[in-house]
Amino acid sequence: MNPSITWLDVVNIVLASAAAALAVVAVYLSSRQQRLAAFFQIQQFLLADDVQHGRKLLYEATRRGELPADPAEFALIIRALANFNAAAGFARRRIVSKRWLLESWHHGLRDMRVGYESVVAYRLRYWHDWTPFADLARLIEEAERYRAMLPCCDERRRGRVDRDPSALLTGGPPHEA
Repeated sequence: MNPSITWLDVVNIVLASAAAALAVVAVYLSSRQQRLAAFFQIQQFLLADDVQHGRKLLYEATRRGELPADPAEFALIIRALANFNAAAGFARRRIVSKRWLLESWHHGLRDMRVGYESVVAYRLRYWHDWTPFADLARLIEEAERYRAMLPCCDERRRGRVDRDPSALLTGGPPHEA
């Protein structure tokens, strides 16, 4: 047996290394594409009409200082929280990027903290002996610390308006006082 390496051996090693590198790149790109698709589906899931309405009811309950008495409205709030909890669970499991989720929803998550805590307290008092929506609790905490790379979180740009926004208001939904 000849211990020396031939040029054919070198070519085989180079080709095998290139194939392995291409396989790693393909797996990475496939995984990233799947995460992007999952994130897009999560966005659609969180922007569904009933979830948006439940989130709006939650924000209104926070502003009023009481949860809605109407069981249908309370059910919409629960659905919105459950959907956000599912999204938070997907982020915890790294099915979707937590950074992408926080980048898109950090303000909404921050705004839902008081309402979320009220619903959890209500459920603990009347329904459960365990804390519901635990993944959402962690995501809300992270959202409160999160600073996006967007003008909304840039202290130097906060409050800056390049145009008079009232000039753009020629229609739209009725204003609620």
